[in-house]
Amino acid sequence: MSPLPFFLMLAATAQAADPPPAPSLSVGMVMPYGVHPGVQASLSEPLGEHLFLRQQLAFSARPDNHLAGMAELEVGLQKPWRSTMTAAASLGLGYELRAQTLTRTVTLGTGSSTRDRALQHSLMPTLNGQLGWRLSPRLSVFAGLSVGRRVPIGAPGELLLMVEHGLRLRLGAV
Repeated sequence: MSPLPFFLMLAATAQAADPPPAPSLSVGMVMPYGVHPGVQASLSEPLGEHLFLRQQLAFSARPDNHLAGMAELEVGLQKPWRSTMTAAASLGLGYELRAQTLTRTVTLGTGSSTRDRALQHSLMPTLNGQLGWRLSPRLSVFAGLSVGRRVPIGAPGELLLMVEHGLRLRLGAV
């Protein structure tokens, strides 16, 4: 028996296999519930075959009353699903700094207004899920959902719900 069929099958399996883990850069939109959409960028570093570490920066704004910046560190699992899809779940801890208008007073007759603004900062533990679709060996699109809790220093917390989507560029060898 010739070893040729075995080598052909091995070559076909190697071509169909998922690429090895490599760092990736993601850019996209982030839409926190109740706030105007913003932009986000993240860098994911593989820690093993399915384990990853992600560092993310996000910024959202509504210039008349809200500016927010967030930095988050996530650790999670990523699993290939079907031939061109991946699913990921992660736990994160973020820090958010917000400048927000709390009250606005308008004087009738004169039309003058005053704003009461506050600078708030909070920790944000999150649970994150993402689905990715590979368009090429280097480029994929993703969509995700984050659920967590804002824990302001010295104030009661509030629920955080955030939707994100964008492009992911795989760095390194393909």
